[in-house]
Amino acid sequence: MPILRTRRTALPAMAVVGALLSGCGAGADTATEPLKHPCTLLTPAEGKAVLRQSPGTGKEIVNGDVSECAYQEAELYVAVAHAPYTRKSFLDVVHRTRSKSAAVREAGLGDAAYSFREVGHQLALFDMLKGDRLVQISSPTVATSRQTAQAVLRRLP
Repeated sequence: MPILRTRRTALPAMAVVGALLSGCGAGADTATEPLKHPCTLLTPAEGKAVLRQSPGTGKEIVNGDVSECAYQEAELYVAVAHAPYTRKSFLDVVHRTRSKSAAVREAGLGDAAYSFREVGHQLALFDMLKGDRLVQISSPTVATSRQTAQAVLRRLP
């Protein structure tokens, strides 16, 4: 099962593949359209409302079991894992990130959500579980990531 960490660590845009014992199962072909195409999860108007500027055109990047929409003009990234996650496998991802920075639980978003601000990194990180889908958002601030998550939730199955 992939662990999403694409644009978050100043590494090239690639998913770090890890083995999580729970939540493994379905492949990419079980994802619904918004999950295969994360640029459809946020409209240009929503992006502009959240960022207070145009995010520009989202560039879709598919890398293995992860699809990402990169709004490079605004440093906003929305990534979705194709494989399903359980609460346990989601928390494994959170704990791996938490080893590098403090996790803050974000109440009222999806089934579970956490934000992070890694020392030495410019972007705020946001992990959210909705049903069996892991969504990760990177943006300049935690507030921006939270607002983006609220908009994205409307389009998740």
